[in-house]
Amino acid sequence: MYGHSHPFGLVISDGKDWIIAEDIFSLLRFFIILFVMTKLLTLIQTAVFIIILSVIILVYCSLVCYYEASQWHATEHKLIYLLEHSCPLTIENFQKTSIKHERCGINNKILLEPSKKKIKIAIKAGEEYLESRIISRT
Repeated sequence: MYGHSHPFGLVISDGKDWIIAEDIFSLLRFFIILFVMTKLLTLIQTAVFIIILSVIILVYCSLVCYYEASQWHATEHKLIYLLEHSCPLTIENFQKTSIKHERCGINNKILLEPSKKKIKIAIKAGEEYLESRIISRT
């Protein structure tokens, strides 16, 4: 960038573009405005980046929560089916049963097949439930 005096005022040029200022103060005002606008654009870009990053994190957390809840809900369906039909609570029987249940209103949504860990926890809970029913009858 170079500058020189001109009959119309000061001329600043980078070789392609040029600016004519009436005096040094108008040139100073121009550079202050340019500096503020640059900082403002950087601030706006930063704010937009933070908003986009927040939305991405929120969507990711929602999907993780939905994934877990969906697997547990499907496990509940399978456990209820096995208990209602007096089937043995085994991993094989869990894997054979459907994740849909006729009395559940969430059947139209996507349910994910439960993991073996969740099935084992459900089997333990189902056995405890059956034991409590036997004890309460006696």
